[in-house]
Amino acid sequence: TIVGVSLGAPFAVIAAAEHDIPGLAVIHGFGSVDAVIAHQFGRRWSKDRGDWVWLPARLLGRLLNWYARIPSVDDLASQLDGDQRAWMLSATDDHRLPRAATANLREAFEQSQAQFSFTSATGGHLRGEDDPRIPGLLQQVEAWMIEHDLH
Repeated sequence: TIVGVSLGAPFAVIAAAEHDIPGLAVIHGFGSVDAVIAHQFGRRWSKDRGDWVWLPARLLGRLLNWYARIPSVDDLASQLDGDQRAWMLSATDDHRLPRAATANLREAFEQSQAQFSFTSATGGHLRGEDDPRIPGLLQQVEAWMIEHDLH
């Protein structure tokens, strides 16, 4: 099993798809990497400069994603096979991620052959290694892994 949290989630999806890893847990994850990059810049820039910055933010997101050569996470998630299991947990008030990036990843998992389950939790995006929710999330992942014999 591989677990990806926040920025690690797309890379966990890529690894699971490319290496047939049987279990994949995604916490506060997303699919559209370029949209998330754009969202991060746009959120910060628009506070001081206004909404016009969203266009350059989107262009920068696409450019950085192209330069990094990150494969389409949504496409890879949709290609998971029936021998794989995936679990996704999303925050209901996650302002750090564009809703579409999270929704697209969920839809890709649902379109795949993988056995997929989804959970949402109240609150916002995780706030680093000191976030008090992390131990509980790790317990949820461990319980899911045990339930599906992925430990």
